[in-house]
Amino acid sequence: QTSESEAAEELTRAEEALRAGLERAAALSDSAPAAEPDSLGGYMEALAEREETLATPYAALDEAAGIHPGRITLIAARPSHGKTTFLLTLLVHWLKQHPEKRFVFFSYDGPREQLLSQLVSRLTRRYALREVEDALRGGWPALGGHPEAAELIAGAQAALRWLEGSGAERRLFLIDRALSARELHRCVKDLASGGPLGAVFVDYIQQVRPGNSKRFETRQREVGYVSRTLQALAQETGVPVVAAAQLNRMSEAQGKTDRPRLWQLREAGDLEQ
Repeated sequence: QTSESEAAEELTRAEEALRAGLERAAALSDSAPAAEPDSLGGYMEALAEREETLATPYAALDEAAGIHPGRITLIAARPSHGKTTFLLTLLVHWLKQHPEKRFVFFSYDGPREQLLSQLVSRLTRRYALREVEDALRGGWPALGGHPEAAELIAGAQAALRWLEGSGAERRLFLIDRALSARELHRCVKDLASGGPLGAVFVDYIQQVRPGNSKRFETRQREVGYVSRTLQALAQETGVPVVAAAQLNRMSEAQGKTDRPRLWQLREAGDLEQ
């Protein structure tokens, strides 16, 4: 009797496991999106809904390679050759051109305060970064005998208020925490649910870590995972992701007159693709 009861219990457990497996399979089948055939009407509708490229302050760049929503654009250069400056220039331009949208800047190469100082300096235009920081830090006394101290202070403070915004009107998010690729993805998705995003900036892509427990055999595969995560983010949100990227040291040996090549990207692989 004992053996018969044990066999019956095992059979019952097997039936329950099979039933649970079938239920999970049915749930996955129900949640899977149905494939739809291509059609001319669908193609035309998609074209009509797709946003145009975001215009930059550089007409020649727009003609050569526009920055498209839903894609990654890499801004690549050797170290200390202006990648962050270029990203901030785009950010200021788009903040002015698209007042209805919000922008996110992930910095892995500098603190938030430094980025704000650079942005305020660009908005005041006439003043150097050191003068702007002195004005915001100590006001008139810190500027000594600067002939335009009052104008500088007022302009710097106005620029800072415009950048920061307030409450629901906040349009700029400067994030200097070293978020992993998965954390960055989740952060942007949360922000996108609260209002339209204009663009996501990442400075720079080789500094972003995957953020999962899986170990990668090579650094190239790790960077490849990060690039695919950011590409998925761009596609899911329809927002352009503009990321700075380092060129390897071999690019310096080519001479200053040579144009950069795709293979000169550090940990190229997926970045080159």
